Amino acid sequence: MIKEVSWILEQFRSCFTRDAAFEWFAVSIFGFMVRLDQYGVSSFIRWLSLGPHLYTSLLWFFRSSSWELKNIMQRWWSIVLAKCPLIEVDGRLLLAGDGIKISKEAEKMPGVKRLHQESDNSGKAEPEVKGQRKVSVTTLMAAMAAEIVSVMGRRAILVLDAYFSVGPVFSVLEAAVDTQGRRLIHIVTRAKRNVVAYGDPPPKTGKHGRTPTYGTKVRLMDLFESMAEQFEKTTIFLYAQSKQVSFLCLDLIWRPIGKKVRFVLVRDGEEKFILICSDVSLSPSDIIRAYSYRFKIEINFKVLKHVMGAFFYRFWTTAWPRIGKENVSDLSSVKEPDSQRLIRQAANAIEAFMNFGCIATGILQMLSLNFHETIWDKYRGWLRTVRSTIPSEEVVRSVIQHEYFHNFWVFKNSAIYRIIMAKIRKTGFQAMPLAA
Repeated sequence: MIKEVSWILEQFRSCFTRDAAFEWFAVSIFGFMVRLDQYGVSSFIRWLSLGPHLYTSLLWFFRSSSWELKNIMQRWWSIVLAKCPLIEVDGRLLLAGDGIKISKEAEKMPGVKRLHQESDNSGKAEPEVKGQRKVSVTTLMAAMAAEIVSVMGRRAILVLDAYFSVGPVFSVLEAAVDTQGRRLIHIVTRAKRNVVAYGDPPPKTGKHGRTPTYGTKVRLMDLFESMAEQFEKTTIFLYAQSKQVSFLCLDLIWRPIGKKVRFVLVRDGEEKFILICSDVSLSPSDIIRAYSYRFKIEINFKVLKHVMGAFFYRFWTTAWPRIGKENVSDLSSVKEPDSQRLIRQAANAIEAFMNFGCIATGILQMLSLNFHETIWDKYRGWLRTVRSTIPSEEVVRSVIQHEYFHNFWVFKNSAIYRIIMAKIRKTGFQAMPLAA
């Protein structure tokens, strides 16, 4: 497995202007896989048995100007397209997105306190600032998805939960088009229970007065009772089993964007929910199937948090302003260029650490999909119940850890071996199994 990891990491070499930076990148990704604790950057030094004097060098790598995270992520997306069997719906890539908050307490760490107010009511319109929409969590998610599909050059469907069913998200994604002006990405999201829509406006009569913009107002949750006889049944294949659900499909005007969207009212046993899709040509069964994959990102968050420790970063800066009584840092008070630079570097280091953790997780998943038989043959643990032929990220990680701590010399022709051996403690490689 280490040879495969080394080959994948070699694909990132062109993203770095200095060999030293690439080597620290490889150390960081591999460190996520083999470390046995989650104490930030110091755990990479400890479990890779690197020289303690290199700790500062590794810290400075995350603040280095010899690489850009954007280029690394773009390279990662191209690797995913080439190496992974991706899920498609209606011939388009399926992307899932969501947000997560990890509790942290630190007076000098950027990003642990909210930098803008987040209302509990995400359905209200975003405030305008000098003619531009205010940046929020929802618009950042949409912009990230638009950037991904623009780089990939592939049409996609983005699946989000009800928190993102707001007008600005639809507007940002609508602006993502290819060179020929064709839309690249559509969205499927769950609607809030109080969602309303409107029918077509009445035709113009030629009389004086303002023509209505919207038609009849419809409270969609009421349709589960009033139009129950018009629901259709369909069978969808979810989680290795077929399931029958009832649905009602309506194309209505949604006021937050002033355009028609497709609403799919779904009854799954006793559960009732409403889906919104910006593509009125996508079939209801495809909309339901696309949304059924959204929960998989929750599993991925669990892996990132509890297995990989991607959120347990520790990057401080004394330039960060003191947090006031309102629990919000006042960044407008930072005027000195050096302080602004330090805050920017610390924030970039945090973002890089988290994205490197995501890349490490993706590599484990890639190995699991492509080499599952080899992984099970090498796995030395025990599972009471094996539910799938595809091993989990934790199983793959266990195999890599075993190979590293017990058979690392076998991979002496790989780039990972050469990089780590060049930075290892002077006590020698023989001490590594004892450290485990």
